[in-house]
Amino acid sequence: MPPTPPLAALHRFLASPSPPPLPSLLTLHALAVTSGLSPRPDFAAKLVSAYSSAGLPALAALAFAASPCPDAFLWNSLLRSRHRASDFASALSAHRRMRASGARPSRFTAPLVASAAAELGALPVGAAVHAYSVRFGLLEGDGSVAVASSLVYMYARCGSVRDAVRLFDEMPERDVVAWTAVISGCVCNGQCGEGLSYLVRMVRSAGDGGARPNSRTMESGLEACGVLGELSVGTCLHGFGVKAGVGHCPSVVSSLFSMYTKCDSTEDARILFPELPEKDLVSWTSLIGAYCRAGHAEKAVELFLGMEESGLQPDEVVISCLLAGLGNDAKVRGGKTFHAAIVRRNFGDSVLIGNALISMYAKCKQVDIAAMVFRMLHQRDTDSWSSMVVAYCKAGLDLKCLELYREMQFRDKDEFEYDTNSLISIISSCSRLGRLRLGQSAHCYSIKHLAGENSSVANALISMYGRCGNFDVARKIFGLVKTKDVVTWSALISSYSHLGHSKDALLLYDQMLTEGVKPNSATLVSVISSCANLAALEHGELIHSHVKDVGLEFMKNQLTQWQHSFFEQSEFRSSEDMCISFVSGIWSESMVNGLTEWGNEVVDSSEFRNKAQRVNMKLELDVINKILKLCPMARGTSHVEGRISYQSYEVEWVIIPKSPHAFGATYPQRSELVALVALHWSK
Repeated sequence: MPPTPPLAALHRFLASPSPPPLPSLLTLHALAVTSGLSPRPDFAAKLVSAYSSAGLPALAALAFAASPCPDAFLWNSLLRSRHRASDFASALSAHRRMRASGARPSRFTAPLVASAAAELGALPVGAAVHAYSVRFGLLEGDGSVAVASSLVYMYARCGSVRDAVRLFDEMPERDVVAWTAVISGCVCNGQCGEGLSYLVRMVRSAGDGGARPNSRTMESGLEACGVLGELSVGTCLHGFGVKAGVGHCPSVVSSLFSMYTKCDSTEDARILFPELPEKDLVSWTSLIGAYCRAGHAEKAVELFLGMEESGLQPDEVVISCLLAGLGNDAKVRGGKTFHAAIVRRNFGDSVLIGNALISMYAKCKQVDIAAMVFRMLHQRDTDSWSSMVVAYCKAGLDLKCLELYREMQFRDKDEFEYDTNSLISIISSCSRLGRLRLGQSAHCYSIKHLAGENSSVANALISMYGRCGNFDVARKIFGLVKTKDVVTWSALISSYSHLGHSKDALLLYDQMLTEGVKPNSATLVSVISSCANLAALEHGELIHSHVKDVGLEFMKNQLTQWQHSFFEQSEFRSSEDMCISFVSGIWSESMVNGLTEWGNEVVDSSEFRNKAQRVNMKLELDVINKILKLCPMARGTSHVEGRISYQSYEVEWVIIPKSPHAFGATYPQRSELVALVALHWSK
């Protein structure tokens, strides 16, 4: 007997692959209820799916409730409707009811529940899904790849990267979802290097017929390149994306732009900028910040003006980025002009911009203006105080640095916290002024609030305690530092040398060399001074060889220390290392190398000038010529050595051919030499 028309309509609805329009769906639902077919699981599942597609989860739940004994298929339909509506909490609630009813989960159930658990960060629920997937054999056979991929995604989203990687490595077959899940999971959880390694494996497997990266995979890989600063890898990914056909995808273009700006590849970012799907304030700020970090402040200002012409109003973030780019001596006038524009635009009360202004003026060595900005801030955060403390310390205004520190101590302790830079600045100022008690208070704060070992703070503390004469504490902190670099050794060596403990300084220097740590300029200055104090010529010659090995450029005071040690504490003798030394400003490496080649020759004025030209002593040549004219004894085979003081400058110079001869304060043309040196320093 042929079915009646209502039943025929219901059977057509059941067999249809797509849901009918909403009016027809409501009619069919009514027919199913009146005909008694609505409790059937297949009809109920079809109604739930249709209502879910129509965006009516309440009616989907009503259709589900009509079935007294829902099977796994009907439960999956309800889970899918909740998932489609992004109602993940209801999906997990339905899953609990499903498990309580005794219905057995299928390979369609596990991905839905794992995805909902991932979105909510419900790791225990996801782990339970993993457990019954193993027990029911859902990770084997057909559909196992989808189940495993959803679990990898769940573990990665919940921050359990180790479990995600372990499950991924156990998969015999991997689809693009699994690859993307493990790559994005590593990147999102800070393991960008591991994420890139998996992306490389994926690209290699794609050449053998494996899954190829999609746009989501490329986004994660480019994000990792930006975080790690791997410009070359990011450029390769750019080429691969273009070849794979996803290079022009809007999301990939945005990721490429972000990667290039983070890697400070300004030209590549500028080329991609017009291709961005939306040029919002974030993209403008990223490009401006990249130009600022690269030192192209003028181009950054041009971009800022272009952003304003496009109709976007700048916020405090982009202005602070631009101020950071203007923070150098050459741009101080531009920074002041921009400061005036900030005041006109009513950004004067912004703490973020105020902090950027303080940093800018501090970099420009305009500490007084930085202090004025600091005092004018209505609100000050931790960065405000830290920036000002660091500015005072770097400018050598140690008293003001410590005064600000005392002011910070008397304020509400919950208002701010010292960061590492401010602590180091405070301790350094205490070290230079010999303020042991204030340094001890900073030490106590670092113990209470800094988690783990901070080598920079430890180095500052070693120097502070050592220079204040408390070598026991300095040694104790030195012993607690697990990884001792050259700065750590130099801090203790310089402390001993500073207070005249030259023998201890040299013993520490020998111990440092035994540990395989190479000295730097600060280390060598301290030990050279110790050699001079002890008249330790042999030790000084060894240190001089270290100077040549390291290839350091020496400043005036460093070469002065070497001259004292080599010439004043011993009788001059033939040496292949140094015969002529002229100290007047900065010695370049080419000068030092050239001078060491002269040996023990007899040098007259003309030969001196010729050799000076050959070793590229252009900056000093004019001064040398004039000194040779003023000092007749410098021509021929004489030795000339002198110290010239003018205001806060002090210049020591030595010309040593063969026979020793001193040039002292009683020299009749000393005043002319002083004027000459003063003129040289003024230039």
